[in-house]
Amino acid sequence: MKDRPYTRRGILSVVASVYGPLGLVTLFILPAKLQLQDMCREQLNWDDNIGEAEVVKWKSWCDQLSLLETMKVDHSYVPDYFGPVQTFQLHHFADASQLGYSTASYL
Repeated sequence: MKDRPYTRRGILSVVASVYGPLGLVTLFILPAKLQLQDMCREQLNWDDNIGEAEVVKWKSWCDQLSLLETMKVDHSYVPDYFGPVQTFQLHHFADASQLGYSTASYL
């Protein structure tokens, strides 16, 4: 991860660089996005430095970012031991709170 300034722009750059096309890292990214929302509510300009408490929270999140490199997911739709599949079903789930929302789909 490249060092970015502790500004709204710098934090957004890091958060936007976390790539998770399947949504499996959503729970990890949510706290950083909530921190960005707080900056918007505080009307912090893009290049204003964030406060010391926010820096501590941001650094804690960044320290955990390297753990994503160890994440591995088997993308098999049908495990080999299942044998011939008779039918497929697609299930969708969604949930929301005051802070965020998410969806999941299972085949």
